[in-house]
Amino acid sequence: MQNENCLFSKHTNHSLIIIALYVDDLIIAGTTTDVNEDKHFLNSRYVMKDSGHVHHILGCEVNCDLNTNTLFLTQRRYIHSTVKRFLNTSDLRKVGLNASPMDASISLKMVDIDEDTDRQEQMKSIPYREAIGSLLRLVAGTRADIAFAVHTCAKFSCKPSIKHRKAVLGIFR
Repeated sequence: MQNENCLFSKHTNHSLIIIALYVDDLIIAGTTTDVNEDKHFLNSRYVMKDSGHVHHILGCEVNCDLNTNTLFLTQRRYIHSTVKRFLNTSDLRKVGLNASPMDASISLKMVDIDEDTDRQEQMKSIPYREAIGSLLRLVAGTRADIAFAVHTCAKFSCKPSIKHRKAVLGIFR
């Protein structure tokens, strides 16, 4: 963690404390006693406001279950708004659970030059690159499970076809 300018750690005899700093926000992780000691120390040197447990960080929702000592990160709101943005009403009705983000039976290839101009014009009006960008943000945040499918579709961003668009819609589903 030496090269991380915004991540600090403190080792004690019995535990580890990690402090993540982002602009003017701190997240302190460790045992309750150690966290309280560090907050008291920092509060004696700086003006601080304790906002309690973390609920949101960098666009991710944080859910903490104290009974099982587990922490969950989700981008549920971002996913919902992205799905609404890129799937039309009829596509939204088809949304369900897919076993895999990419159908193995679909072979994606570069578009043939001979493809009719109507389809090429139709694809120009579809925000394919924006959809790929939104999916890449999800991959970087909390959805590593869709990385292969998104990167496969991203290869065709310069000249996508209807088949590529359907593959992207499949990832959203």
